[in-house]
Amino acid sequence: MKTQVKALVVGGGAVGTSIAYHLARAGWGDVMLIERDELTSGSTWHAA
Repeated sequence: MKTQVKALVVGGGAVGTSIAYHLARAGWGDVMLIERDELTSGSTWHAA
């Protein structure tokens, strides 16, 4: 795992994955998304 990143997104729900996607698409080279479980398995999924 990297020790430094340009942007760290904590949480892999709908908002976190969207932020990570848009940062990467905007040219941010070092974007890391961390999630303690599976992506979109937390409160976002249960609220849908």
